Amino acid sequence: MDRYVWSWAACIYLRNHPVYGPLLGRASAAPLDYSMKLSEEFEKSLSARWDWVERDWKLFVDDFDFGYQPESNLVAIEDVAQGIRESGLSEFTLDTDCAKGWQLARCYLKAGEQVEIHAQGTYVVRSANQEAWESSPDGITYEYHRRMPLGKLLGGFVSTDTSAPLEVFGVGKQAVYEAQRDGWLLFRVNEPVGQRLDNSGTLQVRGRITSSRPR
Repeated sequence: MDRYVWSWAACIYLRNHPVYGPLLGRASAAPLDYSMKLSEEFEKSLSARWDWVERDWKLFVDDFDFGYQPESNLVAIEDVAQGIRESGLSEFTLDTDCAKGWQLARCYLKAGEQVEIHAQGTYVVRSANQEAWESSPDGITYEYHRRMPLGKLLGGFVSTDTSAPLEVFGVGKQAVYEAQRDGWLLFRVNEPVGQRLDNSGTLQVRGRITSSRPR
């Protein structure tokens, strides 16, 4: 069963990905070849960017659950992330849409660097019985998801090392994060993916790299 489920998850991921979806479409165009040739040709088309396939897959798997909507939750970071790494920026601002999944900040951290994060804003994380549930970046302690308050701002760190797992940490109104490896920061609000569709509003996330390590 696990192999069957993960195979369909991979189909959803690849079919809806803005970069890999067209490649899959070309590989699976009629007439279909039911031998291993199709898979081999598709894998070959992805070989040069396989590290990015793995990074986006980790973000997909973290959020994949009942009610998953690819158009608002599937993340493709390759093109933007490479530009961020080359930019050498030490500060960033991100208007985080609370109805969407992981969103990439313009922040590249090297191992040992710290980033000081501040967030502000009020947004609706759920409408129940025609009553809006408003949240701040610290979330609503009336309900919890994955052991953190509903609506709390979360941070995610994707490493250049593809063997490293996605790191997810609580941010709230402010936090300091220290990178153990080189990589990129992302943000989203804490809520089951199938319940984010009725969210509205944004919160502003600001960050500044505070370490003195030369960039």
